[in-house]
Amino acid sequence: MKAQQGAMSKFKHLLPLGASICLITSFGHLLQYNKRIDIYRSQSAVVTHNDDKQQKIQPQPTIQQAIFPESHACSIFGLKTDDPTQQIPSATALWKQHLSKVVNATKHDKDGHYKMHDFTVHLLNFMTPQRLLQSTKTLPINYWDRVGDVLDLMYKRWKWLLLDNDEKQKMIEPRKVTILVLGGSVAQGEQCGSNPVGRLRVKNVECSWTTRLQKFLYVMAGNKDLVDIRQVALGGRNTRNAITFWDYALYPNDMPFPDVVIHEHSTNDMHVITISEAQKLNLPLEDYILQMNDKFVRTVLTKPPPFLDPNNNNDGKIQQCEGKPPLLLYFDDYLGNEQRKISQTLSFGQIINSLSTYYGFGFISYADAVRDLVYTKTTEFWFSSHSWPKRQVHPGMGMHITSTWILAFNFLNLATTYCDIMKPPIIAAKDKEKSESSGNYFHVLSLLRNKTSEVKYGPLKKRPALLPPQLDQNLTLDNISELWQDEKRKKEKETTLLPQCDTAKKSLLMSNRCLFSWVGDMIEDNLQTIQSVKEQMDPFLLEEKDWKLSNDEKKMGYIATNTTASFAMKFTNINHPVETVNFIVINDYKGSMIHVNASIIASTDLMIRSESSMDIMGFNEKHAKEIVVHELIFDTKANVGDTLRINVQLKSGNRFKILGMAFC
Repeated sequence: MKAQQGAMSKFKHLLPLGASICLITSFGHLLQYNKRIDIYRSQSAVVTHNDDKQQKIQPQPTIQQAIFPESHACSIFGLKTDDPTQQIPSATALWKQHLSKVVNATKHDKDGHYKMHDFTVHLLNFMTPQRLLQSTKTLPINYWDRVGDVLDLMYKRWKWLLLDNDEKQKMIEPRKVTILVLGGSVAQGEQCGSNPVGRLRVKNVECSWTTRLQKFLYVMAGNKDLVDIRQVALGGRNTRNAITFWDYALYPNDMPFPDVVIHEHSTNDMHVITISEAQKLNLPLEDYILQMNDKFVRTVLTKPPPFLDPNNNNDGKIQQCEGKPPLLLYFDDYLGNEQRKISQTLSFGQIINSLSTYYGFGFISYADAVRDLVYTKTTEFWFSSHSWPKRQVHPGMGMHITSTWILAFNFLNLATTYCDIMKPPIIAAKDKEKSESSGNYFHVLSLLRNKTSEVKYGPLKKRPALLPPQLDQNLTLDNISELWQDEKRKKEKETTLLPQCDTAKKSLLMSNRCLFSWVGDMIEDNLQTIQSVKEQMDPFLLEEKDWKLSNDEKKMGYIATNTTASFAMKFTNINHPVETVNFIVINDYKGSMIHVNASIIASTDLMIRSESSMDIMGFNEKHAKEIVVHELIFDTKANVGDTLRINVQLKSGNRFKILGMAFC
């Protein structure tokens, strides 16, 4: 403990500005609070009379009480109970004090001489605190507990990293916070190399804001790795696809269950591919966006299924535990220009603003922070696409640099706001004492004149700890309260015998919910992906004709190369129930189509219990590349012990590409 305190004291003056949810720990400015607050406070001198002579008695020191215990992340502010006027500094105040460090932390590893330095400074000059605040649309008002959890994880790791090696060996290493970014080609960094200075030899994904944010937070935290940002992004994928990926956990095998999820599908939700999907359903685009995102929000924020607890191994058997949903943040980067009318380009932001206020998750908007800069001169390309106002939805490097700051600033704003919320209000001592005895944390009810009377017709004293009813056309003022209370009563009847997951030491892994699954482009080393997919498929292939795994056009997939292409797969004595067969395809091959037939053979009598089929087109009428998930649902699910057969035949065309399969 003494070694840890010594290490913290040694590094406090070195720690620069932090820019993540709990990187308040790395603000040199914040830590100055601890320095200038004395441990002891002198009392007023006491004067007595002895033989008509005044004698001054030396003041007695009294130990100050901290508002937050040392184990609490917010204790970094050093607030003491004897000075209730002390305030948590605002995010803007902290940000402005460390602008030079922000510029230095933005330098890309591949930019040896920092030739982007002055461009970066010009961008930062535009990104004033007012603009950064404009990016904050909604705070996660119903999920401050998750903000606190993330703060706690990062604070524990930060303190551990300050220890010397000998002390570290005596403790279990606290884990990093996992941030999962779900997005499309913008998140992948498509066109990120575009800038007004010159070429920077980096891959798209290395240039993207997701990669930059990881490095930025590391540098701002004093070269301490507190977060692990995982990007799962595929070009052409929208929120509808993201729901399938989350439902079936179609992520790399080592993917931890995230502490934070950042949704970045705004551009593809406004894209021509989504417009086409809406038209097929006879829905206006706005209604379809609302429908998709309402489902995504409910899917992510619903309590996840039981996890395998890596920290609880009883007699060699891994136990199950109950987890929490992640902290959900939406990130809107869409400025156009799939739509030409400005009012239409605002649709996504308006819809997500409604959803975020209804469900209480966080909403951050790059688009709103820079919109006037782009619309007053649509030919600029610091913040928008280089070929504007022609059709181009991929912005350049300026957007990715700026998005890094916007997200970092919003993380910081979450941290300072959380600590300010947790700080007790200023209230008279006598009223505070009465209030604390009644369990009223905010002490406000102690101000009542009549403590026993009740004012009728007020709201519920405590908001139900569950999601509100689904936000659709059937929800009205007449039924919302009843629906919400009905759901509350159902939840109260449900009991669980599972313990809460302890995630402080190890991350929980995403539960595998499929019998068989793979998705291309999930790993940067595509050759390794091809080999791993081949190893997955080979044991179940009955026959394969004119199909091959390939990485053409930078998208790894299973490709039909001839008009006679076909393959068949068989899974016997299955160990996982199967209800759906999913194929993820890219629509990029005119006139191509495959026919899929799936059958379930019962283990009891070896008869076909259920059989389904579908045709999948490999192109669209808009002639735009898009990634589509096609789902085939069985009438009766396959049970453990049954046999599953999949037959695929190229029906037309001479080329077709499957980007993934999931039999779940």
